[in-house]
Amino acid sequence: MRFPATPRRSRRTSPDDMASASGGREAPHPVGRGAARGRHGKTMPPQRAAPRSYYCRPKAFLVAGHSGKPAPRAVSATNQADMLWCLGQHGRIKMALSERQIAEHYAAENILEKIDAALRELGHDPENISAETLKPVDEFHSAGVEATKALLGQLEVTPEMQVLDIGCGIGGPARSIASRHNCRVQGIDLTPEYVQTARHLSARVGLDDLTEFEEGSATEIPLEPDTADMAWMLHVGMNIPDKQALFAEAARVLRPGGHFVVFDVMEGPVAKPPEFPVPWASSPEMSHVMHADGYRSAASDAGFTQLSEKDLSAFTLDDFEDKLAAMEAEGRPPLGLHILMGERAPDKMGNYVAALREQRIAPVEMIFRAAA
Repeated sequence: MRFPATPRRSRRTSPDDMASASGGREAPHPVGRGAARGRHGKTMPPQRAAPRSYYCRPKAFLVAGHSGKPAPRAVSATNQADMLWCLGQHGRIKMALSERQIAEHYAAENILEKIDAALRELGHDPENISAETLKPVDEFHSAGVEATKALLGQLEVTPEMQVLDIGCGIGGPARSIASRHNCRVQGIDLTPEYVQTARHLSARVGLDDLTEFEEGSATEIPLEPDTADMAWMLHVGMNIPDKQALFAEAARVLRPGGHFVVFDVMEGPVAKPPEFPVPWASSPEMSHVMHADGYRSAASDAGFTQLSEKDLSAFTLDDFEDKLAAMEAEGRPPLGLHILMGERAPDKMGNYVAALREQRIAPVEMIFRAAA
């Protein structure tokens, strides 16, 4: 019952990869028998002989004039290939580190146990619940399930469709689609705890036959091309610096004419970032909020046609005010997003709402159609 998967691309570099990337040339040979010279001439032990990327700086960047020398020499075609290879490797490493930081930001211990405790406090049997019971905790985006319902009301989803949820969290939106339209949904997320919790919760509410969850990156989706009829992404793009790669990957996995639905926090009219932490980032380095223009441009470059766009700032603030009033009257409910956001949940939500009120940010919904 799973979508056709493509083999996960390894980030490790093999000798064959190095030779292939260099146009068939062999990778740099170790100096002497069983040893390699490092960047500063130090001998490296045999088991740690340097891969090609270790030589990037002296072999490519210094040639390109990054050594501080006033007159760099001309760059040969071979060195140009080396530089491109090195830049690609450095970009992948940077992306991998960024994704690890994001996964760590969202990671929370014992999510399922905390949800179970909250359910019991509310008088529920954790093993006998409906998908609707979980909505206070499993819809981790602005206006929660109300925004999800409003979004689904605009989409034509049929039981035959295969839907991809990019950045699925603990599976709330995926379960909303599956339960409402009886279609298959596959979710991917960087955070292992979220994926494991999503699987458990779907099994409990009887939707494990329609939903499937696995670890995966939005810029390296583990699916074959032309696989999904629709993809959506709710509050994920703020963690992805390369919007071009994001939209290109969505276009790759969508079937011709498929829809890509985006609901992200974007830059508002006031050009000033929020205070940190916020729900999606602990620090400015982790936040990649972009103006809606950047999304439109990335979508167009990937071949998408924009069908609609809505600023949901007022809708989100109204929803927040309603929840705040209920909380002031009845106290904080046991089951809520604080389970996912941890001890700093009040700071994260406070900074988010303040930035929203000051129009520094705006939750914006966009719907695109892939090229036919």
